[in-house]
Amino acid sequence: MREFGLVIASLFLMGMITLTTTIRAENLHQDGLNNLNLDSFTIEGENLLNSEELFSLRQLAEQYNLILTYRPNDKTVLISNGSRRSELDIDQGRFNGEKLNRAPIISDGRTYLDVEAVGLIVRSLVPEEGAELLTTLSTRKKGDKLIARIKAFNISDGKIILNFSSGQSYDLYLFKDGQEVWRWSEGKFFTMAIVSRELKPGGELSYEVELPTGELEPGRYTLTGELTTMNPLQLGEVEVIID
Repeated sequence: MREFGLVIASLFLMGMITLTTTIRAENLHQDGLNNLNLDSFTIEGENLLNSEELFSLRQLAEQYNLILTYRPNDKTVLISNGSRRSELDIDQGRFNGEKLNRAPIISDGRTYLDVEAVGLIVRSLVPEEGAELLTTLSTRKKGDKLIARIKAFNISDGKIILNFSSGQSYDLYLFKDGQEVWRWSEGKFFTMAIVSRELKPGGELSYEVELPTGELEPGRYTLTGELTTMNPLQLGEVEVIID
């Protein structure tokens, strides 16, 4: 009877281990996540409604070797990857005939899109190699402070789970003449626990960090960084000028 009880207990423990492993594997499906880095823009004087994040269509096209052809008679951009073609109607604010939440904006001869339109173009024209996550790194003045802003958008049509191995979600670095002169995480301590963040389609993460302008010599610097997920996601680069 005792042996029977030990067998039952062993099977129960094995079942718990299997269940735990299954749950863990389901949450850690971040492997192979494709990340797209784009610059974000604010177009002065435009009503940007709920978001100030706009992205250059030309920069997006360069990332995926897309061909852009403008049709001036109906203000439509034809976007092609060679085998697929889509139409972006600037005037009517439509992509392949479907109404966009926000029409593209033209400024200084360049076309700018919101995150929804970026996701539609990626999923339509480069579904095999396209990104699920769009990340941006930018800086802005806030009084006498210089603030770095990190944003990550889910541009896929499904949920994304980002898994972090500690309480640290990101890191930033400043370089001058190729040498690292500042690292945000230097000297900081973080809780050692797996943290998961779920992003639904269109969902975003946002972080702001004050840069140590008063501690550095005047000059030109390069700011970059990463989201410190289990498979780190590299951010783009931004030039920073310290007076």
